[in-house]
Amino acid sequence: MGSMSSGDVLALPVRMHGIGLGRSVELIVDVAVRRVLGFEVRCGDDTHRFLPLAAAHVRDGEIAIGSPLILLDELAFYRARGHGLGALRGARVANAGGEAGTLRDVVFDDDGAIRELVVATPGGERRVSPGADVRVLTRASAA
Repeated sequence: MGSMSSGDVLALPVRMHGIGLGRSVELIVDVAVRRVLGFEVRCGDDTHRFLPLAAAHVRDGEIAIGSPLILLDELAFYRARGHGLGALRGARVANAGGEAGTLRDVVFDDDGAIRELVVATPGGERRVSPGADVRVLTRASAA
């Protein structure tokens, strides 16, 4: 599919061979390494599970997977290594030039690499390349 944002993938059905298994409800992002790790999926049994991005194929209005066994129960493990994008929204984004704005979204490739941060500024939204000098100031990094 190329690059995408959270708006392209959140709430999409997760299916295996056309059979609905759940819906994506959150992106799990590791801002330190500038990657989307995967999706939090609310499954049909109302359990939230982790779906690694590497095991998913976003296409034709769905997130396709090859086996339900890749929906992992260890969501807390992945949340400890990353952040839900929803929790990061509104975080300050700074670079060598100072504050760039507040985080709204991420644009990422199929492999999970974050290409751009979408930030809100007083003048409107803008896109910032996630270079080495760019920091998303999460609660943990601000402490």
